[in-house]
Amino acid sequence: MSLAALNWRYVGSAGFATATVAAVLDAVYTLGLAVTYADTTTRTPGSGSAWTWSRYQNVSVTEAAYAVPPLSTLTQKIILAGRATTASPPMASPDTWGNSTLMASVVKNAGAFFAWDNAAPFTSGQFFGYWRAWPTSAGAGSVYLYESQEAVMIVVANTAGLVYPIMLGAWCDPESPDVVLDAESDGKLYGSMVIGSASGGLSVSWWTQQVTNSLWITDVSPSESHCGVFTPGAGSIISAERIVATMSAMSPTGMTTRSGRYGRAAVGLRMANSPNNLLGRLREIFMFSDAQTPSKQTNAGSTIGYVVSGSTVAQADAVLLGH
Repeated sequence: MSLAALNWRYVGSAGFATATVAAVLDAVYTLGLAVTYADTTTRTPGSGSAWTWSRYQNVSVTEAAYAVPPLSTLTQKIILAGRATTASPPMASPDTWGNSTLMASVVKNAGAFFAWDNAAPFTSGQFFGYWRAWPTSAGAGSVYLYESQEAVMIVVANTAGLVYPIMLGAWCDPESPDVVLDAESDGKLYGSMVIGSASGGLSVSWWTQQVTNSLWITDVSPSESHCGVFTPGAGSIISAERIVATMSAMSPTGMTTRSGRYGRAAVGLRMANSPNNLLGRLREIFMFSDAQTPSKQTNAGSTIGYVVSGSTVAQADAVLLGH
């Protein structure tokens, strides 16, 4: 049985003039406080699709931004963190700590925030561990925030249009009633996906990329693209990869019907080290024609979804976050 559909919303963008982890975290936090969405409709943190964001500052320098979803059946929280000087937070294999590198993670059965670099950042619960998500060497730019009832996507982009998407939360639907092996007790799978700090950002033709610079893939090299979900009922990680790939690069009309109507296709997820084992499907995240971040798909004045692609300055391989 499918989970309730997620309703993705685009909060907006916020620029960061200096290429520091603190500046990116402040941009995320600023977006998290927004009282309207990009389409000017009301946004109320803790209601609908709107998450509630907080931040941790050390002598007025932001080192972490973390959030609670409006709907939480397993007390999940997400966190972005990092700083310019050495720290020793809990990392997820194969990544290791890196100065001046943005990191991302998720926790289930979370308690109160304690310290982002503690072995238990949220006091209790199962912490995923941090993966590297964006390097300061990418330069200044903007942050784009998309949110749904149980998952978020954060896109960090530089001024040249290079993007580093991050997805955190309950974004995988196991499509199974088994809450022992296939799903958590609430029927969901929680996880993290990053492009990595060494990948050079998302490829503009990432649908054909299955080893690096792509979305929802597992690269075994440190600091590259990673994707995984919690093992149901445990704190260990199942490495994951998308099932769908294209034989050739997508195009602006690559997902249209013969009549010219735009189409969208569901994306499945499987275990990376045991590809015969299906994990589920991405929740209201679809294959889509080439487009530019952050564009919107509408029909007769109604929003269909929001595009996240491999570029903010040109059309590139994309997904549609369904509204």
